Amino acid sequence: MSITKDAFLQILAWLFPPACLACDQVEGTASLPLGLCSRCHRQLEILKGPQSYSGRGPSAALDGLLSRWSYEPPFDAVIHGLKFGRLEYLGQDLADGLHLLLGDEEREFDVVVPIPLHWHRRLARGYNQAEAIAKPLARQLGLPLIKALRRRRPTRPQAQLDRSQREINLRRAFAPVHHRYAKIVDRRLLLVDDVITTGATLEAAARCLRHHGAHSVFGMTAGRTPNPSGRRGGAILTSVL
Repeated sequence: MSITKDAFLQILAWLFPPACLACDQVEGTASLPLGLCSRCHRQLEILKGPQSYSGRGPSAALDGLLSRWSYEPPFDAVIHGLKFGRLEYLGQDLADGLHLLLGDEEREFDVVVPIPLHWHRRLARGYNQAEAIAKPLARQLGLPLIKALRRRRPTRPQAQLDRSQREINLRRAFAPVHHRYAKIVDRRLLLVDDVITTGATLEAAARCLRHHGAHSVFGMTAGRTPNPSGRRGGAILTSVL
């Protein structure tokens, strides 16, 4: 008698239920949404949306931006698990939440584009966390996923830098994938990443995409760092730089 891989994993999860990524509590269920127990799940700060977005001045490359969760405990444990814990399956859970956030916005897009990793970092990590979110999201939206961008050079982790250093760090960091960029010309793009802080990464990527013919670029991230002012609730940002 043989069993499928999914059935085997379900049996394994029942015998050894997963622990919460944030508090290590074992809840006794075969799966935890976002890898969080019910108590930690209730503590998530969900940002209000969908909301419009207006960049700073005519030079802003992004046409809009939506984020689903505030990047603070316990949500930071989810992103940490995705990026550093090799828990690629969390991308599906995050995509589910982003799909709910989009609502009627989905009809405005033609293509989903993930923020790329430099090949050194992707090789070390085993996958691109932005693509792990973007791929199931594209499938749910019924849109093609186009890996239209590449990293020209390795960049320092943005979390280690201040605002001005982030902009310098990302200067000319992105380039088009030449055999794919024709697929974005005159298209409305949904640009996906895991977390936004200052918006420098999304802005640099959007600028490259628009330079190579994209009709519009709308950014979407699973998490957003809280405003320095401490104001909570709301996916709208006044600037991405």
